[in-house]
Amino acid sequence: MKWEDKGVLCRFHGQTSYEEIYKASTELWNHPDLGYFTYQVVDFLDVTDLDLDETQAKLFAHFDKASANYCPVMRVALIAVHPDVRALVEAYASTLIVPGWEARVFDNRDDAINWARNENGPPVSREAAS
Repeated sequence: MKWEDKGVLCRFHGQTSYEEIYKASTELWNHPDLGYFTYQVVDFLDVTDLDLDETQAKLFAHFDKASANYCPVMRVALIAVHPDVRALVEAYASTLIVPGWEARVFDNRDDAINWARNENGPPVSREAAS
């Protein structure tokens, strides 16, 4: 994981398990600056096998909904091209419906990071989530 001022970049590689994703998510949920973060980029481009099912993917969305109490504004950029992995991140994204939060699925890193950091648009506003 790479921590930035307003967010985090997280990359997974090779065979990735539910436990690895849970561990990374826990690091984010427990980060002392979580309330100030406005984005997370979760990169699955180099994942060759994802040991996760649709129910577990949706469960992560519900966990993230709970963290919205501490983090009212968040852009979640998910990067995946492998069809099986992409289906799981799309299940997560479609389940994560929280005011002030938005999730999108991308097939390349640059577009995902630019969108998450909101570099091509107006600034992310915490007031918009209120």
